[in-house]
Amino acid sequence: MRRFLVFLLIALLAVLPAAAEEIEIQPEGYTYCGYMPGGITFLMPKDMVSYELYEEEKQAGILIYAESRNCSIQLRRFEPDEMTMPQFLQLVQQAPNTYWEVSEERGTPVLCYRNQAPSDRTELVGVVITGTDGCMYKVSIFTGWDGNFAEDAPVWEIAQVVADSLRHEDFSFFPGVE
Repeated sequence: MRRFLVFLLIALLAVLPAAAEEIEIQPEGYTYCGYMPGGITFLMPKDMVSYELYEEEKQAGILIYAESRNCSIQLRRFEPDEMTMPQFLQLVQQAPNTYWEVSEERGTPVLCYRNQAPSDRTELVGVVITGTDGCMYKVSIFTGWDGNFAEDAPVWEIAQVVADSLRHEDFSFFPGVE
C-alpha cells in the first residue's frame, strides 16, 4: 500500500505541471466570450457594450458586435462553402499593407493579420480560426468611440489580448451543444 501511495504521489507530481500549463489566467478588465456551437472563445474587455444585431447583419454571419471607447469587436461566421481559412489566407496575402502570420492553437491554425495603413474606418486587426463545426470564424477589431488608432492607442493592446486568447473550447458538456 505504501508503494502504491508513493507511486500515486510521483504520478500526480508529474501531471501537475502539465495541468498548470493548461490553466489560463484571465487578465483584469477582460472576460471570455465566444460561440458555443463553433467551439471558439476569446477575451474581450469587460466595458464593451453589446448591440442587438439587425436581420441583415445576422444573415451576413455576424454573431457579436460590441464596442467601447477604445475598440469595437465583431465576430463573424462563414460557412465552408462561403469562405475557408486557406481561401481567406490567400486574400490576406494579396492585400497591400497587411502584415500576417499563422500560428497554431492546440493543433489548429490561427491566422492573425494587421492593417499596416490603419484609419478610424478600417479593420485594424483580424484573427481567423476554423471552428469545431467546420465553419470559419473571424474576429475583427476596429477603433472605438474615440476613433483613436495612434501607435500608443489602447486598441492595439486590446487587439493583442484578443488575438492571443482566441482558441477552441469544448462546450459539449452544455446540453444542446454538439
